[in-house]
Formats: sequence, C-alpha cells, structure tokens
Amino acid sequence: MRTDFWGLSPCFDFARGLALMAVNAGPEGSFSLGLGMIDAAFSGRVRVSDATGFKSELVANGQGGDVGRHIYAAAGGQITGAPMYALGNINDGSQYMISGFSRKQSLAEIAGNNAGAKVGNVMKGASMSGCKGKAAEVKTTTLINQILCNG
Repeated sequence: MRTDFWGLSPCFDFARGLALMAVNAGPEGSFSLGLGMIDAAFSGRVRVSDATGFKSELVANGQGGDVGRHIYAAAGGQITGAPMYALGNINDGSQYMISGFSRKQSLAEIAGNNAGAKVGNVMKGASMSGCKGKAAEVKTTTLINQILCNG
C-alpha cells in the first residue's frame, strides 16, 4: 500500500483533512463549512488523486478518486441538514437501473454517498461541540478514518 512520508495512506490524509475542517469550523462556522463542501463537490474542485487506503467498496468499478466528490456532497448535506446522500442515491441508483444493472460504478457511488453521510454526522458533531485542539482532531480523524479507510 502506498503511504506518504509519515507512513500514512492517502485515505488517512483525506480523513485528517476533513477532521481539521470540522474542528476548525466550530459551531459558528459549521453551516458554512457544509455549504462550502457541497459547492466544492458540484463545482468539480474535489478530486482524490490517489485512492490508496480507501475501503474497496468506495472506489471499486472505476470510481477511484471520484469518491471525494461523493463524500464531500453527502457530508456537506448532513452538516447543513440537506439529505444530499439520499438525492445522490436516487441519481446513482437510477443510472444503475437504466444501464440494465451493468453500470457497476453506481454501486461504489452509492456506497460513497452513504459513507459521506456518516462522515458528515461525525463532522457536524465535531464542529458543533466547539472542542478544539489535538485531542478533538485525533478523535474526529479516527472516527472518519474508520468510515472511509482500510485498517
């Protein structure tokens, strides 16, 4: 498995980035964080360049780095209270059915939407708690890592 200089996978780095955003947003910036994540997902500003370390169901069948957009959109929705993961699942499920159940990437997209909703719940809890510092960062990173990453 590819790792960075410190021996961490790209998935762990992605999870840590999400955790830092949540902890740094605090209660006053939580809603704006969610809106910004949705905007970033739909404007194409989110792309995971290396999907190493992500759970296989999130990156399977050609999904790869596009997992980031699904995580951002669904997590942002959970933070703001908009059910983006459900809308994504309807869209991705429709693509799967229209293809005669041959577009297997849709399954990874749906898994990404659902994981993103769980990540959003963790991020919202972290930001709304108002807890700051290394302990909050480590706890939030660990929870997000468990949702997204292998090991």
